[in-house]
Amino acid sequence: MYVVNAVGLGDDVCMLYMQAISTKLFTHQKQALCWMIAAENSERLPPFWLQRGTYYYNSLTSFSSQTKPHSIRGGQLINAVAVVAVSGLLSCLILCCHCIATVRNVFTYYKLFKSTT
Repeated sequence: MYVVNAVGLGDDVCMLYMQAISTKLFTHQKQALCWMIAAENSERLPPFWLQRGTYYYNSLTSFSSQTKPHSIRGGQLINAVAVVAVSGLLSCLILCCHCIATVRNVFTYYKLFKSTT
C-alpha cells in the first residue's frame, strides 16, 4: 500500500532514506526527516513569493523578477531546548555584528575628524 504522508512524500520514499540512518528514530523524528527530505527536493517557490503571469512577485518586499527565485534548501531539526539555545546564539551574533559595525563607524568618523583638524 502506497501512503502519502502530510509532507507529500510516499512512505516508501521516506523509508528508503531512513535505511541510510543507523540510529533508531522516534515517530516524530521520522516525520521531521520526511519533512526535511521533501523540503530539500521541492521546487516550490520560497515563502512570500507568488507567480503572476511571467513574473515572480515577493509580497513581503514588493520586488518582482522574471527569473524564478531559488527554492530554499537546508534547515534545522532541533528540540525545544535547542530552539532557545540557537535563538540566543543568533541574537548574540546579530548584536555583536551590529556592535562591530557601530565601532567601525565611530572609528572611521574619528579618523576623518582627526584628519580634518
